[in-house]
Amino acid sequence: MHGKTDEAMCWITFGFAWGLFEGVFGKEVVGEEKKCVAKGDEKCVFEFRIVE
Repeated sequence: MHGKTDEAMCWITFGFAWGLFEGVFGKEVVGEEKKCVAKGDEKCVFEFRIVE
């Protein structure tokens, strides 16, 4: 698949980072991909936070 899409496509990178953060912090983490190159953004940006 080539070209732009309306949905974020970096699931492998996102999942790796999510698992890494949960392992490092030992707490539940939630996250979202805010920007994605596949959507036409300059770079991919992920936002994660620890569930309190």
